[in-house]
Amino acid sequence: MRKWEIDYDRSFPGVIFNQLERNAIERLITPRNESMLKRHVKNIMATAYALLGERTRMIISSQIMKSRKIVRRDIRSYQPDKNIQSLSGCRRGLSFKHSSMPVLFSHDVDYKFCYSEVIKLGILENKKGVKATYNFLVNAGYSIDTEVLKELDSMGHEIGLHGYTYDLRVAFRKPKTIYSRLENAKNCLESKLGKRIQGFRNHSLEYSFELLDVIDRLGFKYESGIYPKQFQDNFNTFFCWPFYYKGKQLVEIPVIWPIDTDLFRTFNFSDQEALQYTKERLNQVASLGGVAGLLYHPSIISTRMSFFSGLIDFVLDNDFEIRNYRAFAEDCTKSE
Repeated sequence: MRKWEIDYDRSFPGVIFNQLERNAIERLITPRNESMLKRHVKNIMATAYALLGERTRMIISSQIMKSRKIVRRDIRSYQPDKNIQSLSGCRRGLSFKHSSMPVLFSHDVDYKFCYSEVIKLGILENKKGVKATYNFLVNAGYSIDTEVLKELDSMGHEIGLHGYTYDLRVAFRKPKTIYSRLENAKNCLESKLGKRIQGFRNHSLEYSFELLDVIDRLGFKYESGIYPKQFQDNFNTFFCWPFYYKGKQLVEIPVIWPIDTDLFRTFNFSDQEALQYTKERLNQVASLGGVAGLLYHPSIISTRMSFFSGLIDFVLDNDFEIRNYRAFAEDCTKSE
């Protein structure tokens, strides 16, 4: 059983749930909703309160806090094992030449406050020599200004697609629905930018074979929706190698764990704790011959500038190669 799944028959011995309470728990805590639970605990619990009794609320809240403490205590001792070390440099069907580890900065613009911070963040990165990727939703409570896109583009940042709207289940919709929504979103963003959009990352980091087929058909150069979940197993947690999908022209560039929502919400790290742990992770990825695909939301990073500025300085001081996702994907070539 995963850490964030709750088996109410084992976790809560002696507690009798009525059917309404059982149904509510089953809807909230499933493998598919695991990532959403970790990232949006407060919102989910607020919704659950309307359905659950006071006793059940206290039980679930207690279980969540217990899991948080376990995660916070254990993550620093979680290291790649020998099997992972032996895979150093493993890239399926893909070749690229870099003198040092590529570090790819990206930012998903999920809602209005995220959007309000992108220019400020883009200017900071530009001053420090960072060219990042900004992924936009086209129908998510904020209106995309053409001038904002062009200003980011003029600073050397990439504009990518994050999806049509705030739909956590789009990857599991019917293929026709997925295609229609992403085609409309891609056309909308390209018309505002005046350039072709090369990259896609699905909102909520969910993906399916149907979604990958659609992304490939729409002509995207790369996808970056694989996010290894912690504590599944060593291979998943430390997977950091881009690859081509068989039979497609699509490069997959994984996002390395942990992203900002895990650092500052799940683990509740301070800026300095998060910076120290992220430094350790980057060094691990470098030792494995991987690529550090980073994901930080403007709404979170804007309140964690000590962490983010320190991270950029660390990357520059270690002579890692800073790229955006598009630039890295363009350098990738297929190898048989």
